[in-house]
Amino acid sequence: MLVVGILLIVAVIAWIDLPRLWRKKQKKDLSVYLILLLIGTGLSIAEGLNWDIPNPMDWLIYVYRPVGEWIFHQL
Repeated sequence: MLVVGILLIVAVIAWIDLPRLWRKKQKKDLSVYLILLLIGTGLSIAEGLNWDIPNPMDWLIYVYRPVGEWIFHQL
């Protein structure tokens, strides 16, 4: 039921915004809008289904921790 609610909200958002972007003939803006809307929809559905979504901060820690440790040992 939650997924249906999310899809209905996304449909309303698209119904309001897409005609305006389509009339302005801004294909780049339209494509970026659709990509971000799809990513947001997918993440919202995954969160609603309690799937484990990795935190972007974990990726940054994974990359920068060795660099920070190396600098700390050099000092």
